[in-house]
Amino acid sequence: MQDLKLYWRKIRQLESELKRTHPNGIHLSTLATDNGVTPGLIKLALPFAAAQCLVNGTHVVATPDQVEAWQVDQERERRHIEARRRWAADMPDVFVVNHAEAQR
Repeated sequence: MQDLKLYWRKIRQLESELKRTHPNGIHLSTLATDNGVTPGLIKLALPFAAAQCLVNGTHVVATPDQVEAWQVDQERERRHIEARRRWAADMPDVFVVNHAEAQR
């Protein structure tokens, strides 16, 4: 196990570098791990979280192709959610009334 001071120094140094190069976040790709994480999942992480993931070895910086595919998926999901929201808004209101309330 590495020294905790060294561990956090690595994270702070990488965070500082990422703040300069990617202040609004960086796309990361998951690596396969022993606990069953699916490799290749993309996420956008702010510098501190990204530094932790990179130092821990659970993620790598995503390739431009991975980021583009992720953005396409995010847009498709956004459109799907919006379509369902519009569909739900067009549905008539339904009231559920139990038998006792209906008798009043």
